[in-house]
Amino acid sequence: MPTLTLSPILVDDATMPKLLNLIAYEMCPDFKNEFEITSYVSFLDSLIDSREDVKELSDAGVLYNALGSDKDVAVLFNKISDKLVPNLEIHFELKRRIQEHCNIIWARDVAKIYITYFRSPWSFIVFLGVKAGLVMAALQTYNSFKETYWLEH
Repeated sequence: MPTLTLSPILVDDATMPKLLNLIAYEMCPDFKNEFEITSYVSFLDSLIDSREDVKELSDAGVLYNALGSDKDVAVLFNKISDKLVPNLEIHFELKRRIQEHCNIIWARDVAKIYITYFRSPWSFIVFLGVKAGLVMAALQTYNSFKETYWLEH
């Protein structure tokens, strides 16, 4: 299954003026463009609604937060794209693939199990230990039953 990758972006004090200037330049009628920067900022804004979203994107290596708190980054993207009109067709295929992946029932269930039970590496190690213990208990029970059964018959 293909993986989704996004270009990383460093968010610092200069990000807002930089993006606003690029968006303003993109709006100039002097050349034909597809409004890629406007659409990219709008796409990031559609992914970022809260500081938890910023943390997820930071953990995934998409955002590098040099601005301060994760909430500041969320507010920045919400403020920048407040009045933008993106080209909806430019990221249509990407959004369709994300939605298609999210609609796979087993992938959603596996993700829920992972998030609920295996967030920490220790929980996975404990799971493996319990699994090994159950296998050994089953083998011991089988051997005891086999010895008892064969000795009586």
